[in-house]
Amino acid sequence: MANDVFGILILKPTAAGGETFFMDNNNFANQSRVIGDGFGEEGGYWTASGDFRANIEISTGFSDDDCSRDQQEMVDRGYMQSPNDWKNVEFTCEVQIFNSASDHATFGFRGSRHTANGNFPRCCTGCNYKVSVDMDGSGIQIRKESWHVSYHDCDETQISGWQSTDGPFRIKILCYNSSDNQSVTTQVYLDQDLNNNFVKVLDFTDSGQVNNDADACNCNDSSQPLVWGSPTILIRADEGEYGIKNLSIREIDPFGSGGGGDDPGGGGSDTPSSSGYTTSGITASGDDGNVPSNTRDGNFSTRWSSFNNGGGEWIRYDLGQSKPVDEVKIAWFKGDQRVDDYEIETSPNDSTWTGQTGGIVQASGSTTGLQSTTFSSVDCRYVRVTGHGNTDNEWVSITEVEIHGTASDPGGGGQDPGGGGGTPPPETTADFNIMETIFSLDYNAIGLCNPVGV
Repeated sequence: MANDVFGILILKPTAAGGETFFMDNNNFANQSRVIGDGFGEEGGYWTASGDFRANIEISTGFSDDDCSRDQQEMVDRGYMQSPNDWKNVEFTCEVQIFNSASDHATFGFRGSRHTANGNFPRCCTGCNYKVSVDMDGSGIQIRKESWHVSYHDCDETQISGWQSTDGPFRIKILCYNSSDNQSVTTQVYLDQDLNNNFVKVLDFTDSGQVNNDADACNCNDSSQPLVWGSPTILIRADEGEYGIKNLSIREIDPFGSGGGGDDPGGGGSDTPSSSGYTTSGITASGDDGNVPSNTRDGNFSTRWSSFNNGGGEWIRYDLGQSKPVDEVKIAWFKGDQRVDDYEIETSPNDSTWTGQTGGIVQASGSTTGLQSTTFSSVDCRYVRVTGHGNTDNEWVSITEVEIHGTASDPGGGGQDPGGGGGTPPPETTADFNIMETIFSLDYNAIGLCNPVGV
């Protein structure tokens, strides 16, 4: 997988023509597209403290007057303000806690700036999926704000052996729609030691089960997921103080493999095809006549099935040789009718296994299509998926599985988050036609930001 301009691992490729933003570490408070004031500076970080709100706007700018107040209109057209609103995004930044008051470092998606408190319809732009990190502990939570102010708890966790005050850490948040635009998934990854080892700690899909008051904003569905794009992304604090740097936001292809070039080890078989790596063998803990090979026949009408007697039923894929793996896609039988519990492990030798999902996780329960599980790239020969039943029964039934992975672009220097080498373009790409001279330009003199912060 590739790294971004700051050398931080990216999980999903940048969408063709999608919006991007890269923090200017030297001048963030005055950077174009940053709405807000009250930033401070401490230890190389831009700090947010007290009753603080800032927003990162889309490249064409934020206009409060152009934002719809009618959430059903947002559903129908797919955006709040503009067709290029932030929608399916990968958000990454490094965080340092400076004042650990009983507060949260909070980041919000799918809403815009707002001032109304329950004043309809103005409050209807005050929607968000908010990811909050405890400033004085190990808790991380996802909450849905269907309008301002109407909060609903979605998911939360306590990270064992970690405290947010231990030192700087990286947080990565993916917020994206299902392929049919009927549900929204929010995933949270944590890199505790700044070593690009991102571990998924939360994975929540809103398919309309966490609120019942969206009709206040004229939605036909009172539990409407926030499926629209929005012109801003929120950075927030209420009491404590935290700093950020190396922040990036990219609109992504949520169902694509991680960006970057081909495996530098060469060999066509090491490069994933549209259906992932080929496999030299598939075995399973058991079956009912629906055999393991059905999961690699390209036919969603066939499946592998096995009954879970309590310990989980597994299916194992042999890639033939060690290859970099960072994503497994699974299509579940009746996946739009029930939620399956599962975990993914990898092994170099079929004897030593490493968990890649942080334990048992859940499928979305909203689709029979392929659902992606991503993790930091690992070299392995074997991939094992273990199912633990579903919300209806103890059967484990999978129709298709794809295994993907790419290595970093071997060309030196920074890498294009969209895949391939080279330096990402600055915010205003039209002002630069000769990329070879980008780092020799005097950005302050010409009035443009330096996206790399060097």
